[in-house]
Amino acid sequence: MSARGPIGRYRVIRLLGSGGMGEVFEAFDDQLQRPVAIKGLLGGQVGPDRRERLRREALSAAALSHPAITHVYEIVTEGDTDWVVMEFVEGRSLADVVTAGPLPGGEVARIGIEVAEALAEAHRCGIVHRDVKTENVLLTPAGHVKVLDFGLAKWTGARAAGDDRITTDGLVVGTSRAMSPEQALGLDVDARSDIFSLGSMLYELATGRPAFRGASPIETMHKVAAAAFLPLAEASPDLAPELAAVIERCLVKERAGRYATAAALVADLRRVASSVTGATAAGPAARPGGRTARPKVRWRWFAGGSAALTAVTVAALWFGLLAPRKPLAVAVLPMVTQTQAEDMRLASAAVADAIASYLTRLNNVIVVSSRDVRAVATGDKRIPEIARELGVKELVEASFTEGKPGAPARLVVSRLDANGKLVWSDQLEVGTDDLPLLEDRITTALADGYLGFSAAHGALSRNVTPDALRAFLEAQRRLDDGKYSKDLHEVAALLEQAVAISPRFLDPLLKLASLHRYRFDMTQDPRERDAAADLLVRARGVAPKDPRVAKAQVEFDISAGTFTDAERHARALVASRPGDPEAWQQLSLALQKLNRFGEAEKAMQRAIALQPAYRFQYDLADLRTAQGDTNGARRVLEAILAQAPDNVVTLARLSYVEINAGDYARVEQICRKTVALRGSSLDYNNLGTALFYQHRPREAVEAFQKAVALAPKRPANLSNLADAYFWSGDIEAATRTYRSALALCDGLLAQGSYDASIHVIRALCLAHLGRGAEAVLESQAAIEQSPRDAYTAFTAAVVAALNGDTQACLAWTQMARQLKSPPEWFSGPEFAALRSNRAFVALVPASARAQ
Repeated sequence: MSARGPIGRYRVIRLLGSGGMGEVFEAFDDQLQRPVAIKGLLGGQVGPDRRERLRREALSAAALSHPAITHVYEIVTEGDTDWVVMEFVEGRSLADVVTAGPLPGGEVARIGIEVAEALAEAHRCGIVHRDVKTENVLLTPAGHVKVLDFGLAKWTGARAAGDDRITTDGLVVGTSRAMSPEQALGLDVDARSDIFSLGSMLYELATGRPAFRGASPIETMHKVAAAAFLPLAEASPDLAPELAAVIERCLVKERAGRYATAAALVADLRRVASSVTGATAAGPAARPGGRTARPKVRWRWFAGGSAALTAVTVAALWFGLLAPRKPLAVAVLPMVTQTQAEDMRLASAAVADAIASYLTRLNNVIVVSSRDVRAVATGDKRIPEIARELGVKELVEASFTEGKPGAPARLVVSRLDANGKLVWSDQLEVGTDDLPLLEDRITTALADGYLGFSAAHGALSRNVTPDALRAFLEAQRRLDDGKYSKDLHEVAALLEQAVAISPRFLDPLLKLASLHRYRFDMTQDPRERDAAADLLVRARGVAPKDPRVAKAQVEFDISAGTFTDAERHARALVASRPGDPEAWQQLSLALQKLNRFGEAEKAMQRAIALQPAYRFQYDLADLRTAQGDTNGARRVLEAILAQAPDNVVTLARLSYVEINAGDYARVEQICRKTVALRGSSLDYNNLGTALFYQHRPREAVEAFQKAVALAPKRPANLSNLADAYFWSGDIEAATRTYRSALALCDGLLAQGSYDASIHVIRALCLAHLGRGAEAVLESQAAIEQSPRDAYTAFTAAVVAALNGDTQACLAWTQMARQLKSPPEWFSGPEFAALRSNRAFVALVPASARAQ
């Protein structure tokens, strides 16, 4: 049975799948006695633009009558939610089919004919699909195809004329590897764009790999726009030359060189199909050697009954039917050591590690990460301030004093409450040469200090040798002290050494998985992602019930972009640890990635209720800012400042909220305070932004120059300084500074960095330097990574304005304004030529245009 009620007259049977925007259910029409599929928006995505896209998808598909196109029956509206009821199709996507390897030539030709016939019907009706790819084509059990997802379809001719909104012409939509060159460059598209995308799909079916693939979306789009693909004679030597020629004609860069119509492509595919062997009458193609395609298998943590129980448990927790016991949140303060001797420093690391490891294994105890503690416990902060900022009830403090030569060292370990009052303390005389023995001694002492706390179910005793522990602690110490190279190869080598010596030592397994995940985030190198995945499999084998493994899995899922898996794993974690604020935080982050903001906020509120740490409240403020709820974000941060008015981190975050809200006088006021309290590069950069948007560019230049002086290798500082020069009319200085910022970005990319903000900065610099086509590609790469970010959409508008592309500029301006970008962003000289354009005037208030 389904946990969801009926939709209209349709009885919901089960959830078929969900993604970043919508969800699809299998349902049954009792009136007409037939199964149907029902697609709708997720709760957090019900907005005018998303409803319009769903409506256009339904209207586009409903306008078509073809056996290879999914039939749409009706649109059902319930409250503010629309549901599209369509034909229920059994089958597998071509993306799943091709995972088993290339298809025989005959099968490629047959599939190509059916998809091209469907596209010919769509084009005849004035509809361009714009997202033809293996994921959007189903292969039925009978071996026929169904073309899905007209959500990005573009209407042409009379249909387009009937749409009085600013259309998405000028916006890059689609999937990078499946785009046509004109799509990648943000140019207008027509039927020949679909033909190019179909050629890309057929190339992938014939070879088992995409025709264009880069290490990142932007690199892939560059290759689509300008690079040659590997000829099919080399990529698939066994493919019939006649079929290869047809596919390669689809992939000609200039659209005039492609097939003029899908009907002409169908004719050529039919001609070559008769001479190509390997077509099947029905069903998936047989592979050479008798191997048949198998569907992609996704690993699941729980089988049916257990998964259902998890869902019920999470639902009960969600609605407050079960009240989890609030955990004891503990922070382990940085070690105090009265020596710089190397052996004592390593012993200090062992003490901190032993304390955190012991506390982690206790029931209903939450240990704040050492990274978070180090970020807060700085300078001369007192215990109550640290406890309030971390949201903890207790802190553990340890101090090490070196003994005389040959004598043991003295170690004092203490439990403190949130006010700094002593709860328990012990003084130990310990040796420092045998690290496992030292850790055992501390664990025994802590057992006395935490009488009444039992070990968590499934808690794992450490299985480690002295050499493995030493290698792990040295790696941890390098991380804590910042003594590592950009790719962390020294840290990785130490962790690998620890794992090699003690294969069941969980801590280095998880730390190494986290390191590879970080490098994947920076480089998008799939080898790093695969290495992290393999290490997590090993970690689960060592400690299947350890919550740290589950948390690491959710972090990996989010990094890998498998957000539905992240949600599933996070819900399982919440069900097993309802009192763990980090579990709720991770569920919130997964839901936010799926654009389900309302649910994400509820999960983050639960994390805050369990542990009112500033970092969780910052996450809540970020979540509200992402939705355009600046008032809500402001309330969260001002509540913190009511307790700690000089908390510079909170002040800096509030300045960011006000920048997005457009209150630049308030931003200036806040930033002058952060400059006085801290005076970091970020503080001067935010001050410069406040002055910049108040149209005081010369003062902004001075602030940005100070930011550059403090952090000369940060491209954003140079890019902002260049903007200030540009607005002040100093074009020579602006050009020189844009070039410097671009060189910094290029250097970071060459070193393997993959910070998404680099695309935004490169796009702005390239556009100001007159390299318009490259700027378009960069801005679209940024949009693909952050499709709902207001500043990214604004960047695309700037690029279009500097390129003189009025239509694209209007489209991006509309999107940026819908995403709550302040009108002041559009008040600069970049948009001077548009100030007499009626559509632009309608989008940007006169007060901003008049500057």
